[in-house]
Amino acid sequence: MNQIVSQTFKALCAITVLAVLSACGGASSTVNPIRPSRIIALGDGLNDVGTGSVTDLGGRFTINGTVAGAANTLASPTTVSENLANIYGLWSSALPPLSMYTASYVPATFPKKGLLSYAKGNSLIATAGPDAQSLDLQVRKFLTQVGGVVAQDDLIVITAGTRDLYEIGQQYIAALETTTAKNAAFARLETTVNGANGIMSSIDLLIQAGAKYVLVVEPLNLARTPWGLSLPTSQKEFLRSLAYDADESCLKTNPNNSFHCKLTVALMDKYPKDADSRRVLHVDIAQQLNLWSGTTATGNLNTYLSYGITQPPSTPACSVNVVGYLASDVTKNTGCDTTAFTTTAFNGYLFADNFNFTPLGNTLVSNFVYNTKFYQAAWR
Repeated sequence: MNQIVSQTFKALCAITVLAVLSACGGASSTVNPIRPSRIIALGDGLNDVGTGSVTDLGGRFTINGTVAGAANTLASPTTVSENLANIYGLWSSALPPLSMYTASYVPATFPKKGLLSYAKGNSLIATAGPDAQSLDLQVRKFLTQVGGVVAQDDLIVITAGTRDLYEIGQQYIAALETTTAKNAAFARLETTVNGANGIMSSIDLLIQAGAKYVLVVEPLNLARTPWGLSLPTSQKEFLRSLAYDADESCLKTNPNNSFHCKLTVALMDKYPKDADSRRVLHVDIAQQLNLWSGTTATGNLNTYLSYGITQPPSTPACSVNVVGYLASDVTKNTGCDTTAFTTTAFNGYLFADNFNFTPLGNTLVSNFVYNTKFYQAAWR
């Protein structure tokens, strides 16, 4: 095999070996099974538990509230971290999720069990976003509150990068898709992954503090969101290239590597014995989204129908502006409540708004993580 074989290919080979072992029944219950007492949720709207309520699920970056004539229709796990917590018996009316965004704890009073979420929708990775939050700040706050020591049975769940890719994509589009704009976009992407406060920095801080299980759910392929699907082909292709590589172009020497490629290379270099099989598991949902959102228009023969989605993925459940969407509009992407619905018809949509999933969409993510990726990595 020649010198252009990529780090991603090697990583995929390692994952394939694990998958074969798991399929033979050897590894799933004996190698590093997770039995968490706490789930620590960090990042963006996929993990934001809003008010922490388990009766109306208010404030989440998805569908909130109850449907007229069907009280507490949404009184079930809604976000990615909530679905994972429910699997491990860490989500119920008696053990509601805690929103740690403004909470103050010291090690002696830090909660010992449950779902604890520092995540805020629309958060960036390295720099503070519209809610004065970033992944970096969330991680540092968590570590301060636990006295710099992560418990061995803490499952850390990071969902981050979608807002970063949106801003990078918008800058590229606004700069008329020039070569200079493309170079600047990938330079910023490099900083987002490997910069001083990038996602690798946050992972390093958690590992150094003793984290045994760090799950990283990578950002969406924005080309398959309602906003992205409304754009010209060239812009959609660029957005896709920010999330993942369609070919085997993932080389260390390529400055235009995708988020997935950059993170894969960084993890394989820094944690060669741990990436995707031990302490750090990163999950690429960008290509899964291609299936969840696939229609004849995208060349996927309406694959979305196979996942319980009944409405075209290009149509969000909430009433939001799609075509002509601007950077200044991003604060409107906070999900919505159910006042617009007289039934649970929203359950047939993939997206709540331009970027955030409905409860069904979040369930698809968490099920893929638990049933496929945890199994392959022998985390269950």
